[in-house]
Amino acid sequence: MSDQNLSVTVAAEIKARSGEVANLAADMVRFDSVSPKFRNEGPIQTWLARYLAGLGAEVDVWDVACDPQGEELESSRPNVVATWRGNGPGKSLLINGHVDVVPVDLDGWTHNPFEGAIDDGYVWGRGSVDTKGGIAAAIFAIEVLLEFGWRPSGTLALHAVMGEESGEGGTYAAIERGHRADAAIVLEPTELAVKPLEGGFQLLTIEVNGTAGHACDRWRLNSGSSRASAVDKGLVVVSALQSLDERWRATKSHKAFPAGWANLGVNVIRSGSTFGSIPADFLAECAIWYLPGETSEGIREEVEGVISEACFGDPWFEDNPPKVNWGLDYPPAVTPVDQPIVQTFLTALAAVGLEPSSTAFLAVSDLRWITAHHGIPGVLFGPGSLAQAHAVDERVAIEELVHAACAFAYAIPLWFSQV
Repeated sequence: MSDQNLSVTVAAEIKARSGEVANLAADMVRFDSVSPKFRNEGPIQTWLARYLAGLGAEVDVWDVACDPQGEELESSRPNVVATWRGNGPGKSLLINGHVDVVPVDLDGWTHNPFEGAIDDGYVWGRGSVDTKGGIAAAIFAIEVLLEFGWRPSGTLALHAVMGEESGEGGTYAAIERGHRADAAIVLEPTELAVKPLEGGFQLLTIEVNGTAGHACDRWRLNSGSSRASAVDKGLVVVSALQSLDERWRATKSHKAFPAGWANLGVNVIRSGSTFGSIPADFLAECAIWYLPGETSEGIREEVEGVISEACFGDPWFEDNPPKVNWGLDYPPAVTPVDQPIVQTFLTALAAVGLEPSSTAFLAVSDLRWITAHHGIPGVLFGPGSLAQAHAVDERVAIEELVHAACAFAYAIPLWFSQV
């Protein structure tokens, strides 16, 4: 049977067995694998390792000892990599998804977020979109391909990783362990579009000191005083950053991103303990989103310059400069559209009747470890929408799970058939 005929047959089989892919996604949702609060990916990884071994894969399970920065992690933080090997050297492909999910507030849910309910054409629950539904679709496509006798001419691997939501680098650990490939598909909710690029992200924390005192003494604070409210001084910095944000959103552009996407959001502010006291501390946490072609070094230089300018000439800041701390740094990841993995997936989408569109992913993902850090061409693809990820009543349409599985059933054999 030719690869094309095989894919047609397998896609028809997937559609006929839509309940199975829905059940597989629901089974995964029922594992409470919340990270970062509990960091309990162990049970789902044990279950997945057993399931994948049952499909004839070589399964590598190991505890990730430290994050990419070398910080030691808690024990029992396992990664799972399943590998199917062909008879020859051939090409290689990895499919990557994360099993950890973000914390849940139980208020407002139609179904318990870890019930794995199947209702009204959807699989409901935390992780159904981000990214257990995508993992289920990929696994089911591989399972049905294998049932029909298909085997890769090279090496096919599935990464089920820990710690994506908390930046702990399960994918980084898998790549460093040697689980690499010629190309990669990273499972994220893309509404069944191919997304070969994403922008960058940086976390910025700013601390500003003041002097504690009774609120009735606020009248003593002035430009020449040796005392200051941390809120007053902190808001000077925040105001400058908000002006920078407005300038970025008005002037920065990229053809693959919507206008205003590059931004600096002051998303957390903490200060003081009671209305009756002048606060001595102020902390602001900022999320910075930047475009392909920009660098984290350039972003930091611009932000720190704006902060320095805002503080210039203020006697308080001369003796008490703000503390600027840079945290998470996710560089942009870009795979050119003419790369074989992008073209393979666009062809697969067209073959299953989906729009073969290629756009930017508007969040960040583990594509950064694969493409930006290790130079492996990759795309993002999966069922569901970012609007559902991390949300109350997170749910993925069974129809999208089926479409995604059918796309994998075309793309995987097509990739290995190419010289």
